[in-house]
Amino acid sequence: MSQLVHLAWQRVKAAYSTVPPALDPTAWLYIGTFAALAVPIGMFTGVLNFKVEKRPSKWLEVLFVVFLSRGLLEELVFRVMALPHPAVDGPTPPAEFAVKAAISTFVFVAGHLLIPGERQQKTFRDPGFLAMCGIFGAMCSAVYYLTGSLLVIWLVHGVPVAVWLLLLGGVDKVQ
Repeated sequence: MSQLVHLAWQRVKAAYSTVPPALDPTAWLYIGTFAALAVPIGMFTGVLNFKVEKRPSKWLEVLFVVFLSRGLLEELVFRVMALPHPAVDGPTPPAEFAVKAAISTFVFVAGHLLIPGERQQKTFRDPGFLAMCGIFGAMCSAVYYLTGSLLVIWLVHGVPVAVWLLLLGGVDKVQ
């Protein structure tokens, strides 16, 4: 057990200290691909709808939660600690990383099924949401494989979630 904790801590330190010289343009390509896949699913299933949150206080709350608590915690648990980092684990063949990322993404998606609250459960158990969540987890894993950077996946996670909550009716679905 202590070896797993040590490995997880080494991965966190490596991902935290891996800062690309600039946000890798490939990360934006993945966000665009995610949007191209997720938006039609979300619009068709009703998980997404054009509704801008108008309360400034809600914007501050959402940005705090998305970027400083949930998003950071989810990326630490489901990407950084769960997946190999080249500085700690050495080079990982893409197929091996993909298998580990698939397992981590499955657990990430399944974790949303456990979130309490009637309104949240209605959203987080929606097949469209779960499909989008799976695509999202795969996208974050791919970006992490390419960059090894906690900073990059933190932003890649936070931006789409904030857009959903604040511009596409997400706040109404989960609060």
